[in-house]
Amino acid sequence: ELIIKYQPIFDKNKYIVKKEFIVEAVNINTKKESGYKTSIALLAICFMVYACGYIGRQNYSVALNDMINEGIVTNDIKGVVSSVYFIAYALGQIVNGILADKKSPFVLVGTGITLIMFAEIAMFTIYTPSFLLIVWWAINGIGQSMLWAPIFYIANNVLNSKLRFKAVTLLSLTTPIGKISGYFLSGLSIKIGGWKGVFIMATIVMVILLTMWLSGYFFIKKDLYLPLKDKKNNDDTVKKQKSPSFIKYLVSSGVIIFVPVLMIHGLFSNGALEWIPLILQTEYSVSNDVSGYLMMVVPAIGSLGVFLCNFIYHKCNNSEVKCAIFFFIVSIIFTAVLFIMVLSGVFNVYTAIVFVVVFGIVYTSQLAVSHSMIAFIPMRFKALGLVATMSGMLNACSYAGTAISTYAMSFITDNSTLLLTIWLIVLVVAVVFLLLGAKRWKNFVGADTSI
Repeated sequence: ELIIKYQPIFDKNKYIVKKEFIVEAVNINTKKESGYKTSIALLAICFMVYACGYIGRQNYSVALNDMINEGIVTNDIKGVVSSVYFIAYALGQIVNGILADKKSPFVLVGTGITLIMFAEIAMFTIYTPSFLLIVWWAINGIGQSMLWAPIFYIANNVLNSKLRFKAVTLLSLTTPIGKISGYFLSGLSIKIGGWKGVFIMATIVMVILLTMWLSGYFFIKKDLYLPLKDKKNNDDTVKKQKSPSFIKYLVSSGVIIFVPVLMIHGLFSNGALEWIPLILQTEYSVSNDVSGYLMMVVPAIGSLGVFLCNFIYHKCNNSEVKCAIFFFIVSIIFTAVLFIMVLSGVFNVYTAIVFVVVFGIVYTSQLAVSHSMIAFIPMRFKALGLVATMSGMLNACSYAGTAISTYAMSFITDNSTLLLTIWLIVLVVAVVFLLLGAKRWKNFVGADTSI
C-alpha cells in the first residue's frame, strides 16, 4: 500500500495547471518514524530554544534608551544597529533554510545558540561608542537565523507524524511567549544591572539553552529518524519525475508575488516592536523599566493570533491567502484607531496603556499572518523536500522588510502622525498584492486543501 503525493505542473507562460505528476510514493509498510515519546521530548526542547532565543534579541530595544543616554549608542547608528541585525538575519534565513534541507538541523541550531551567546558577551563588554556594536549585533542576527528553519524542518520531517501539525502551531506560539519572556527579563535586568544587565542575563540564558540542546540530543538521538537524510530512503521513496527548480516553484505558485506582503508584515511583526518602547518613553514619558513591562502586553495578546489563525484558516477552506487577507484588514482597522488616538493629542500613562493594547491587536493579526504564510505555505512544499528552504526564504523576506522599516522609522519616531499614515498605506498595499497572487496560489494548491 502506497501513500501517493502529487504536485501540479504549470504552463510556462499562463501559469495554469496542465497535469499532475507523482513526486513521492512512500510504502507505508516500510515507512520509519521517530518514536512518539521521543518526539514530544524533542518538541519541548525545540520550543524552549526558539522561545528563549527571543530573550537574546528583544534586550537591545529595551536597553537602547539607556545606551543612548550614556553615549554608548549615538543617534547616527541607533537605527543602523537594528537594521544590520535584521539584514544579517534575513540573509541567514535563506542560507540556513537551504542547509537545513540538506545538512544536519541539529548542528545548525547548536551553532546558532553559540553565536548568540558570544554576541551577547561582546555587547556588555563595550564601554565606549563603537562601530563594533553593529558587528556584534550582526553576529547575533546570524546566530538567530540558525534557529527557525532547522527547527521548522525538525517539526515537519523528524517528529512523529501524529505530532507535526500540532508542533507547527506550538512553535508559532514561541514568538509571543518568547517576546513576553524577553521584555520581562530585560525589564527586570535593566532595573537591577542597568543596560549591561540585559546582555549579561541573555548570556546566561544562552549557556543554559546550549547545554539543554546538546544534552537533549545526545540522549534521544538513537530514537530519531531523519527521513530525507537517510541513505536507505531510496528503497522507500520513488521519484517518478524530476521536479522544477525552486525558483520556478516560487514563480508558478505565486509565492514570488507575496514577497512585498511578507516585507510589510515584517514591519509590524518585528520592526515596529523595536521602536514602541522608545515611543512610550519619549511621547508618553514612561520610564525605561516600566516600558519593558508594559510591552509584555503586546505578545501576551499576540499569543491568541496563532489560534485565531487556525480558526479562520479552516473557515476559509484551508486557504492561506484568504486567511492572510482577513487579518491584514483587521490590522488596517486597528491601525486607524491608533492614528485617531495620536491625532487626539492626549499623551499620558492611561492613553499609553490603550496605545499598547490596540497595537497588541495589530500585532496579534500579524502573528496570524505569519502563521498562515510562514508556517502553512512551506508545508505545501514538504513532498518536494523544500519545506525548510521555503520557510527560510519567506522568513527572510519578512525580516528584510523589518530591516528596511527599522532604519526608515528611526528618522520619524518623533512624528507619530506621519508614522501611522505610512503604516496604513503599506497595509493596504499588502492586501492588493495578496489579491494579485491569490488565483495563482489557488491553482498551485489545486483541489488538495490538506497540509
